[in-house]
Amino acid sequence: MDLKTIIFSPHLDDAVFSLGGCLLRRLFPQPSVINIYTRSRYCIEGLGEEAAVTHMRRNEDREAMRMLGIAASYWDFPDASLKPEYPDESSYLNPTADTKGDPSYADVFTRIAEVGRNWREALLLAPLALGNHIEHRVVAEACGELLREGRSVAFYEDGSYLGHSAEEGASIAARLGLTHHVTLRPVNFSEKECLVRLYASHVDQEILASLRRAYSEVGGERLWSTEPVAGRIVCITNGCAEPLEV
Repeated sequence: MDLKTIIFSPHLDDAVFSLGGCLLRRLFPQPSVINIYTRSRYCIEGLGEEAAVTHMRRNEDREAMRMLGIAASYWDFPDASLKPEYPDESSYLNPTADTKGDPSYADVFTRIAEVGRNWREALLLAPLALGNHIEHRVVAEACGELLREGRSVAFYEDGSYLGHSAEEGASIAARLGLTHHVTLRPVNFSEKECLVRLYASHVDQEILASLRRAYSEVGGERLWSTEPVAGRIVCITNGCAEPLEV
């Protein structure tokens, strides 16, 4: 069976912000991106009208995927900006919030489980949920279930929240049972930045500076996984990095 890589992207930027360098270098075989929470009112200038913002953000992502030559799908779930459960930023970034309280929780779990059943041999890449965004946590938990079922799942450090401490990443990894990490530095950040800038509706100089700083501090883009999955990543990326034990 041909190798395939499926990247779960909670929002319409997470795959590129977190793994854009690897995608530019085509390090993963046959990658495709599943964007999950794709309806939104959020843009960098503030909340807008849902239809207009959603259309703009999807077009930005489609252009990035076109440039990368990657197939993408859009699951059409509403993001936090459209949910009354999250009246402000602190409510959806609350690390103690129960993920089961998210109205999309059950449906997202079901859809991700279906992907796992249909693509048993694929490498699945999921957010680690740095920063504790409730929707990133939902996706991470669903993919954690697939990991426990024996699927090849690795968790990428969330580009939008890479300003958070290394200790936070290690703590989340430990809770998920992840024992190894692999760091890949496939391109200079300037090349990745050209891709990031395509998401103009929700990128400003502060976000670019944060991504640039994190890329330098991490030494590229980092994936957390179990030892067998880390070894598989090193193999399919032509040994671009050695897996390191946590």
